Order: sequence, then C-alpha cells, then structure tokens
Amino acid sequence: MTGAVESLLVALRHGYYFSTIGSLFSFLLAPAAAYAVAGVLVGGALALVLVIFTRSLQRAALLSLALCVPFFIFLFWGATLDGRFFGTVGNAVGHIAMVAAAVSAFVLIRRFFSAERRMSARPAVLASIVLLAVCLVVAVASLPHGSSASVAAAAATGSPEEDGVRPNILLVTLDTVRADRTGYSGYSSRLGPRADGLGITPRLDGLAARGAVFTNAIVPEVVTDPSHASLLTAVPPWEHGVVRNAMPLGEEVPVLAEALAGVGYSTAAFVSVEHLDGHISHLSRGFRLYADRGWADRYRHHVGGRVLEGHAPTLFEHERGAAETAALAARWLETRDEPFFAWVHIFDPHMPYVNHETGRVFSFEERENLIASVTDGEEGAFAGAAVDAYDSEVRFADDGLGVLLDALERAGSLGSTVVVVTSDHGEHMQEPRARPENWFAHVEPYDEVCRVPLVMAGPGITRDLWIERQVSSMDIAPTVLELAGVAARLGGRPGLAALIAAGADGDAGAIAGGSSAGGVDEASPPAEPLVVLANPHRGIDHRAVRDGRWKVIERGGLPVEVYDLANDPDERVNLIHSTSDVLTRLGPVLSRTPKPEGFSSAEDADAELDPALREMLEALGYVQ
Repeated sequence: MTGAVESLLVALRHGYYFSTIGSLFSFLLAPAAAYAVAGVLVGGALALVLVIFTRSLQRAALLSLALCVPFFIFLFWGATLDGRFFGTVGNAVGHIAMVAAAVSAFVLIRRFFSAERRMSARPAVLASIVLLAVCLVVAVASLPHGSSASVAAAAATGSPEEDGVRPNILLVTLDTVRADRTGYSGYSSRLGPRADGLGITPRLDGLAARGAVFTNAIVPEVVTDPSHASLLTAVPPWEHGVVRNAMPLGEEVPVLAEALAGVGYSTAAFVSVEHLDGHISHLSRGFRLYADRGWADRYRHHVGGRVLEGHAPTLFEHERGAAETAALAARWLETRDEPFFAWVHIFDPHMPYVNHETGRVFSFEERENLIASVTDGEEGAFAGAAVDAYDSEVRFADDGLGVLLDALERAGSLGSTVVVVTSDHGEHMQEPRARPENWFAHVEPYDEVCRVPLVMAGPGITRDLWIERQVSSMDIAPTVLELAGVAARLGGRPGLAALIAAGADGDAGAIAGGSSAGGVDEASPPAEPLVVLANPHRGIDHRAVRDGRWKVIERGGLPVEVYDLANDPDERVNLIHSTSDVLTRLGPVLSRTPKPEGFSSAEDADAELDPALREMLEALGYVQ
C-alpha cells in the first residue's frame, strides 16, 4: 500500500512521463511490488527475532506490525520528499513530521491490538490519532510541488519577488556537433539532410537570428562527461577531476543547478546516454528531476534506446533518441508556471551515425572497414555515406531542439526563457592532417573537435549579435547566473552577460576577435589562453592551448604543432620552426596545466571498471 500510494503521488506530479497506459501501470506496480517484497523480508526477519525474545508468536507479530508500519512510513516520505533530509526548511519540517507520524502509528497499532485495552487508554489513542493526522498534513504540505517549494528554497538567498522577475533557462547540449556543421556558419550538406530545403540546422539558425552567436567557443576537453562537468561547474577538468567518461563529479564542486535551485528555480535534466546517468556521473546534483536511464530510476522512464528496423537493438541500447528525450522534456516544459532551469542533452550525432532519411547506419564496424581501406591505399568507399549519416543526425538533433522550442511557445514562455544551445565537442571527418584511425571520432585537439556551436537567445540578449572573440564553454554557467540575477559565481569566472547585452536595444552587430570560419582578426589582441585536453580513454596526454589567433598542440612522442588561425583556420601548415615567440608565450601555459590521473593510468582504470560500465564504454567506442 505504501508503494502504491507513493507511486500514485509521484505519477500525479510527473504525469508527463507516461505516454501509454502500460507505462503508467508499470510505474504504479513496480514500487508497490518492491515495497511488498521488502515488507515480507523485513517483517519476517523482525518477527523471527521477536519470537525468540518474547517467546510469544502473537506478541511478536503485533510488535513486528507496529514497527514495520512506521518504518515504511519513514521510507515513503523519505523517497517522496525532495533532496537531502535537511537541505531546505520544507524538507526539515517534512522529515520531522514524518518521524512523528511513524511514532504515532506505532503507538496506535500497539494500543489497538493490545489485549489489555481499557477505557482509560482512550485519551492516549485520541491524542495519537490527532498527532498522526497533524503530522501527515504537515508532511504532505512540505512536498515539493509548485512554487511553494521554490519560495521555501529561496528563503536564505533572496526571493524572486525581491529581485525582480527571473527568466527561465533552457540549456540544450547537442552531443558531437561541430561548429562548422550549422546552417548559420554557412555549411551546406553534400546531398542535403532533408528534401525540404531547410538546411542542416533550421531551428538553431532561427534561434541564432534572434540571439547571440559565438563563433569561437572552445571546450576544455573533447570527451562528453568531462566537457559537461566543466560546462555545469565552470571548472576545468584538471581541477574538478572528471577527465574520462563514467567518472563521478566530486560533491565538493558547486554546480549550476544547485545555485539556481537555491534561489527558487524548478530544476530538471533530461539526458540521453547512459554514462551521464546520475548514479554514474553525479551531475544530477541540484536537479529536482533528473530523467536519465539509470538503474535507480529505470522503472520511471519508459522510453528506451533507439531501435531501427533491420539493426540490432544492442547497437543503441546505451542511448535514448532525440525524439524520445525531447518529447519527455517538452511535457515537463509545458507544465511549468514558475522560473525553471532545464538541461536537455541529445546524443544522436555521436557514433554510430544513423541516416534518418535512408535508415542506413554507419556503424563502428563500417568505420573500421573504411580506415582499413584507406590504410591499404584504396578509396574510402563508405566516406560519403558516413558524412551524409552524420549530417542527418545533426538535423535530427536540430529537430529535437525544435520540439523544445515549440513546447515553450505553446506554454507561452518562449519570450521569457533564455535558451542556450551548445555542444560538448565536435567530430573528425576526413581532415587530411588527422590520422585515419581517428576519423569519425573525437580524439585529437584540432578545431573540428574542440570548437563547438554556442548560441544564446532570450531576455537581455542582443538580437543577431555575432561575437568572434574566443570564449570557453566554462563561461556558460556564470553567464546564466548573471542573466538570472544570481550573485553566486561558479569557478570564479565572470560571465558574458555584459558582452551579449551590448546594444541590447535590438541593434545587430559583431564583436571582433575571430571569424565565422574559426579564424581571428590579425589586429585583435590575444584572448585568454584556453587549454584543451584530449585522448584520455587511450591513455595519451594530448593537449592544446589556443589564444584566439595562435594554437599550440603537444602530443607525447609527436612533434609540437603551431598554427596561425588567422591565416590558416584549417590548421594545415605547422609553423613550429618560425614562431618561437608563440611557443615562449603559450608553452608555459601547457606546462603549468596539471596532468590528470585519468590520462596517465587510463588502461589500468579501464581494467578496474565495473564490467557493465566497461561494456557500455566499449559499445560507444571509448574503450578498445
């Protein structure tokens, strides 16, 4: 009964999860069954112990019942209340009331079944009933629903009413999307990902037209989990410690969701690949709802991996498709009537690629065949198919973005929402200076991998503003806090709100420091040097430093590379022998960057992985 009631309450709060009657019933039955099994095991063990000590089966059964009921009341409220026990005033009151309700239930059950019941006991029974009723009302009132929980959470740091209306925040990360594979950057697919003539990223292009476009946004590491951890904390990987996928973020590192939840934001995240699951990545901190595919919440999320006719389901069992993730997030967005922060992660452009127009999958096996054919001096027969499939995946991810924007428009909140769209890293195609074994992967710190799209649009952001100055994805979280009027500063970094608010009267413009092609204005002063790490899963310490115009790449055992991005944005001509001043200036930046443990012991770390995690990383191409 406890499990059924709990699941019913959660279902009422999160009805957007359930697209079918079957998914709803499985949600309702799963916790009830779990509680029933636990009740039989715990109650049976407790009764056995009590029989031994009381030498009375009847007394043992009554005591077991009296103890188990409050115990399950405690479990029930502990699972239903939000966050840590005393993380907020609401949670503290709720848990205190929950304990009192459990004690009241114990007194009532023991008194009701006692063989020594007398009239004089009525006052105690009535008092217990009143106490139980009051405690249950208080506990129910403390549940995190609607704006009341948000106001309670914001009590210590100022309320939205005092600080003015805060904008909603929607952060969308499109996995594995290159900065130059967008319509607004001028890219045109070889065959066109769709016959509708709208290009590769029509929804992102529309967002760019009414917001700010950063043409030189750089990530600090070219792997999913470390890059997202830095995005959400504004801390580089060598400081927060997540340098490889499936590594947990430490509890001591503040995250964006916690800062926003602390001032009353309703927070939710929707992620699409298994190694971002909350119990693996620990990126779920601060999110009231974290819709992942993890073991702890698997019965609550009834949208599985992508299954395409004619292809083995195991090829996509560790990810969820853009359509499913976007639909899940859209149902949540349409129910919000308070300031919210939502992070939606779409994984589709990652290998293996699916051509959604033809149904063809460019798999890891085909990738290896392509590499082998080129290595043997033959023409790469699958290269065109791979590029077409990748472009189709980018368009499919853009469709997912469109679902989210449409949901905001239907809810009437698009105009009050700051929308941020970016990626965690790019992808090699068949660039001549990239080694064939790294094609259609994200391994070496060239710009097609470390330069990502970044578009911001919404309240306080200039329309049609192009910013060519080099920025980092670590600037996103501080900028979001500035736009939300939150005084907290993550990672000690200032945000970019003042930069994108320049000319906020609606005039378009450009801020120098680069170009849409990835180069820079030769007259521009050097930007803050940004370090990029690469290749952690292969145990190789590849790293680069980029200051806007110049880029230096160091790879163990290979010659140092220096590129003039102003005149050579494709990084084709290594100027190592004619740029000693650049090495003198940027070389020490690389040497001062600590070498994370994950790079020096990747093979040992892989060997020590949980077998299930290792199988997942192998399936996604990270571990050989």
